[in-house]
Amino acid sequence: MTARGTASTLAPLVALAVVARRPLRRAAVRAAVDVSTWGLDDVAEASGPFVFAANHPSSLDGPLLRSVLEPVVGPVVVTSAPRSGQGVAGAVTLGAARLAIRAGRSVVVFAESERADDGDLRSFDDTAARLAVESGAALVPVAIAGTFAALPPWRTLPRAGRRRVSVTFARPIPTSARDEPAELAHRAEQAVQTAIDGTRGPWFAAHLAHADSAQADGADSGVQRARWRRIWDSSSRDARSARRRTWS
Repeated sequence: MTARGTASTLAPLVALAVVARRPLRRAAVRAAVDVSTWGLDDVAEASGPFVFAANHPSSLDGPLLRSVLEPVVGPVVVTSAPRSGQGVAGAVTLGAARLAIRAGRSVVVFAESERADDGDLRSFDDTAARLAVESGAALVPVAIAGTFAALPPWRTLPRAGRRRVSVTFARPIPTSARDEPAELAHRAEQAVQTAIDGTRGPWFAAHLAHADSAQADGADSGVQRARWRRIWDSSSRDARSARRRTWS
């Protein structure tokens, strides 16, 4: 049998295996964390495909987003913004994402330019925005909170107990060839940071206001502000209750 014939024979079996794994994936995620979603209705009411630009605090994030999104938008491709030194591997990953969008499938891009070991948000690469602009797909900022506490990078298994996790979707942002990817990436990053801040409650808001006030008075508060923010993240056992936020 030729390679093409073998591929044709195996394709239905591979598709069946993928479909069969979806309920198992959702069950595994539900067993590990207690998930709340916000803004998913806006995605369901819009026309896809979409490019989702998400933060990436934990290895749980990929299975989590698949379990949340696939019942709404169908199968999704999950990838990351290319890191320095990836070379051909990064180009192949982006090529697969482009092909998926052309085929009508949505793509999740973990958009941070680097992985953080403290769960804090890093600046967004423009990869997700470029994919959206090139394809005309809508760009959807996605904020994940709580997975770092459930499965930090130094653990191989989630912590015991179903930790509370929130996934917040901003309103889909229409794109066109005239849009500037860097500007869209910054807009997505700001939306994600706003949603993450919204899960931290009044303690966070009060300290943020204090840090901003100190900085306005000329104090060098940047290091202190970063430190208490990381302490808050690492000491938090659960994602705080999140209010639904809407971005234009």
